[in-house]
Amino acid sequence: MSIAVSAVIRPSRLLLFFSSILALVLLCVACLLWLRLAQIIPDHSRLLLAATCAISACVVFCSVLSNRKTFRLDISGTGQILLTHTRSSAAASHSQASGASVNGGSEVVHLLENATLWPTFMLLRLQAPSGRVTVLPVLPDCLDRNAFCAVLVACRWLATQTLRDAAKPNKKIPLVD
Repeated sequence: MSIAVSAVIRPSRLLLFFSSILALVLLCVACLLWLRLAQIIPDHSRLLLAATCAISACVVFCSVLSNRKTFRLDISGTGQILLTHTRSSAAASHSQASGASVNGGSEVVHLLENATLWPTFMLLRLQAPSGRVTVLPVLPDCLDRNAFCAVLVACRWLATQTLRDAAKPNKKIPLVD
């Protein structure tokens, strides 16, 4: 059995939906605080809390919108991971489905130990040789069911290999005088 897998990971609509709900709840709380519906909170604290909620809502929504990129994840049979940043336009997703490559930069990365690998959610933390870490949230709506399962199995295999290599004691070479 080989762990080789190649998948195009689209931005998650579920993540955008739930982040939008969170931003709306924060804006509602900010409005309630601004309209003085919480009488027991002093005015300066109430206004500070309202501003904090409104700014947090904007940050949550903008951060999700700015990170909506399409990635191509290629895991070889030996465990090498190639991450390709692609454009997220409709033409790019159509050409990727047909097998054509739309490059926006490829790099070999490795899976960090603190990646989250659950049956319905993956939070892949991938580190490039330059030290830059890419956090890639993968929900079931990012790719089809078979591709999701294949990526999950390959990432779990990589995680066990990483833990196995970390558990091996370092062999010390005896010094000869």
